[in-house]
Amino acid sequence: MRKIYLIILAVGVSAASFAQKKWTLQDCIQYAIENNLDIQKMQIQKESSEITLNTSKMSRLPDLNAGLGQSFSFGRSENRDGVLTDRNSASSNFNVSLGAPVFTGLRITNEIKANKSAINAIVEELDQAKQDLSIRVTSLFLQVLFNKELVKISEQQLNLSKDQLSKTRALNDAGRVADSEVYEANSIVASNEQSLVEAQNSYMLSQLDLAQALEIDDTNSFLVSDPFIEASMLNGEALLNNKDVIYETALRNRASVKAAKYRIEESKHNIKVSRSGYFPTISFGANYSNGYYHSYGDEYAAMNSSFSSQLKENGRYSLGLNLSIPIFNKFATRNRVRMSKLNLRTQEINFLQSKKVLQREVEQAYYNAVASKEKYIASTKAMEAAKIAYDYMSQRYDAGKATAFEFGELKNRVGRSEAQLSQAKYEFILRCKILDFYMGTPISM
Repeated sequence: MRKIYLIILAVGVSAASFAQKKWTLQDCIQYAIENNLDIQKMQIQKESSEITLNTSKMSRLPDLNAGLGQSFSFGRSENRDGVLTDRNSASSNFNVSLGAPVFTGLRITNEIKANKSAINAIVEELDQAKQDLSIRVTSLFLQVLFNKELVKISEQQLNLSKDQLSKTRALNDAGRVADSEVYEANSIVASNEQSLVEAQNSYMLSQLDLAQALEIDDTNSFLVSDPFIEASMLNGEALLNNKDVIYETALRNRASVKAAKYRIEESKHNIKVSRSGYFPTISFGANYSNGYYHSYGDEYAAMNSSFSSQLKENGRYSLGLNLSIPIFNKFATRNRVRMSKLNLRTQEINFLQSKKVLQREVEQAYYNAVASKEKYIASTKAMEAAKIAYDYMSQRYDAGKATAFEFGELKNRVGRSEAQLSQAKYEFILRCKILDFYMGTPISM
């Protein structure tokens, strides 16, 4: 009982720690890669290809088979001397045969090479899927952080509106402002409360999107950690590189491009596999067979030798080489070669397309990063200007020289500036992370 109690306690502590855990970006990416269903299917495809490769390697080994038969004959049948007689008999036969390929037109060798290239392509495609998933998780993770900041901004705006309402009531009680100002301040508080609810809902939905992307069932207890945003993240170090440099680096490291290269290699080997059908094949064979025969009836008793003596006498051995020369197979080999060549052309086009797609992605990522940096700089300036204007308006409002509407409008402008700056910040971080990714730098925060 004590052991069972300890196990239950351990499970409970583990579940509690999971529920209380705050997920970092690295945690999210790693968990997504380990649990994503599409990646799991690709992993199965990789294992299947490894089995196919092993099968092609083992095809060089000989086949070894054994057979055993038992038959009964009734009535008129042929005896061991070839004479037809009326008798009942039984015979037992068994054999062992061996066959091995000697020369197959290099088909097996090229099948092995083709299967190795196929595995390499699948490995790169699997890495590409992991990289794409990492980018997607990073985008969702940053969206959560952005929406979380929006909640904080909305809470700050609501608190400022409540302070404004308190000040307005005090000014109204002193007869310095009209009742309409109180109503306007109340309206602003209600509007900010609605904005806070919307921000909280967006934050919850963004967490749900991230949790579902990670294949997490318990989304209620899922929380992400607040990473420390280093200054280097906002400098755009990757932007210091020319987009051509980024493209050349990505071209060497991009998994999708490597996979396309391996598919070309696989197609070239498959052409050689198809051409092997033009060559003769040589195979080696060996066989051993034996049997026991028994005739029923007293008149045949003298003819029935013992089991051991028959095994010594009836054994038969054979060895041989077989040469098969292809002469005409209805153009099947020719058409297989043609199809293999067409597949090679298709893979070469896929390779060119993958390079063009990569170049387009790098250029778009680069210009998006440049634009997001400019947007971040502009948003920072707008935020600083809005805060200066807000401080000035706050002084005027406290002095009774500005209306609640004017004060509320400027306060909302500050809130919008804070939201735009937050959005620009996380967008710029994401764009720079994508560029770092193309440069071969792992995604981290």
